[in-house]
Order: sequence, then C-alpha cells, then structure tokens
Amino acid sequence: MTEHLERPKLDTLAKVDTLAKILPAIETAPQQPVAVDRSFGFPPALHIGLGGVFLAFLAILGFGLAAPALLIPIAICMLFTVAIFAVPALWVGMKPDNPVKSPRWAEFQLRGVMTATGRCSANAAIAQMYVVPMVVLGWGVAIVTIWGLTA
Repeated sequence: MTEHLERPKLDTLAKVDTLAKILPAIETAPQQPVAVDRSFGFPPALHIGLGGVFLAFLAILGFGLAAPALLIPIAICMLFTVAIFAVPALWVGMKPDNPVKSPRWAEFQLRGVMTATGRCSANAAIAQMYVVPMVVLGWGVAIVTIWGLTA
C-alpha cells in the first residue's frame, strides 16, 4: 500500500533511516510562454473555404431533401459544423499572444507548407486538403439528384 507522507513526517523518517535521501522541495521558476504555430502554416482563407464546403453540403441536402421533419436535424448539423470550424479559428488567436501568425495568402503561395514527408507546394497542399470535402459535396449533389429523379 502507499501512504501520503507530509514533509515533517518525511524528515523524521529520514533521520531514522540513514539510507533514505530526501531531496529538498524544488523551486520552480516562472515559465515563459512557448511560441506555437496554431494555424499549422495555412492562411485563414483555406479554413473558411473548408467550412464553406461542408456548409454547402448541408445546404444542398437541406434544400434538396426539403421536408419539415429535416429542419431541426439540418439546423443542428449546421450549428455543429459552424462550431467545429469556429473553435479552431478562435484557438489561433487565443491568449497568450502568440508571435507566430497565420501566413498571408501570397506568403503561403510562395513557401507552401512543411509536411512530415517534406515541403509541399501551396497548390498541392490545397488539392490534398480539398479532395475529401469536394467528394462529400459531390456525394450530396448525387444524393439529391438521385432523390429528385426517383421521387
């Protein structure tokens, strides 16, 4: 079993047991904030665009499959989607003030982004980021089209 020992009791035990070496309490210095790139090296326009694609998917489903019973579920999905993209956007600008800022569009086009496998050009990074959201958007268009042709 373990037992929580307070400092005075530890000191008395240390005097009894000469083999035990009790270290003094560690004084901690105030820590400086660490500079972290919370934007992951992408400009805000890409983040806004991704949120827009997912909201467009929900809007297509909402208008294409219009039914009174779907109003609340689509509204809830839209609120969650907005929250999923708003929280990281707020996270980039949270305190403490971070010296690392999101790159501007021209800077992103010039330098691209560093990945685990090496530097990726801006166009390649955009293509990789938007493949799945655009497939999801196309899937929504296909579902609404099939629904409209069969209904």
